[in-house]
Amino acid sequence: MTCRWLAGMITRAEGPDGPVALRVIAPITGRRDKAYEELIAEELDAAVSAMSSQSIASPDFVAGVCATLSWTWQHSGRPPIEVEQPDVRRTAEASHGRHAAGGDSLPR
Repeated sequence: MTCRWLAGMITRAEGPDGPVALRVIAPITGRRDKAYEELIAEELDAAVSAMSSQSIASPDFVAGVCATLSWTWQHSGRPPIEVEQPDVRRTAEASHGRHAAGGDSLPR
């Protein structure tokens, strides 16, 4: 949900006159505004406040929001999910037209 909000994802819902497009809501405050700098900072503050509250219904969800926003917005902590890093050498070779069987396809 947090990543969808950060990306500005639009969803469809059934309205009285048919489908309507709706922006994904912010995970803690429930705002439907598109994520921008000030709102991201406010959402992170709201998540941190919710973490210290004794009455949060879903502490794991709030912790996930905190981890995601801290990593994406403040560049702190570990990524909220483990992502395998691409083999840069193999990616670079593929983008230069090299292939395993025939070597270079570009003249040197």
